[in-house]
Amino acid sequence: MAYIALWLIRIINRCFKGWQDCRHLTAEDNGFNRIFGLHYHEGMKTVVNSRILMPLVLFILLTVNLLAPAQEKYDQAGLWLNPARNGDAQKLGAYLDELVALELPSATGNFSKSHTIMLTRDFFENWPADSIVIRQQGNTGSKSRFYIGDYYSKSVSYYIYVVVNQKNGNDLIHVFNIKKK
Repeated sequence: MAYIALWLIRIINRCFKGWQDCRHLTAEDNGFNRIFGLHYHEGMKTVVNSRILMPLVLFILLTVNLLAPAQEKYDQAGLWLNPARNGDAQKLGAYLDELVALELPSATGNFSKSHTIMLTRDFFENWPADSIVIRQQGNTGSKSRFYIGDYYSKSVSYYIYVVVNQKNGNDLIHVFNIKKK
């Protein structure tokens, strides 16, 4: 996809400078041109075949626009971050899975949602967040996302690691770790 986008940008930039600048773009320029025949020669000029190029450009633009909202929705999985910053374990509970792999300084293990809320409430009361900074995030699978960052409280620094899984259209926390640095 990136190859096609770069190729289109190169063609469009060169062709807008004038048809004479396009003469070096021959059908032998690369295999993509040979397969799709995007150029043909008219005397000394190489002309972009707009009957093929315009639908291709429209297809790429529509594909990018259709995929962008899905990625944008999935990027909103960080909604759990505000309740954690505010120390609100009850609101954080709305983003917890039924079983959570939890690691806090006071407790480690797999806990039910209600038990996780209770343990995180105790942690937030003792160590309220001054700030939480997410340093890295990404996908761990087609329906999972991870967040790695720093949790700062009362001049103490912690590592925070969260894995969010998508279940039934909802993003739920499956792993919630806060460890002292």
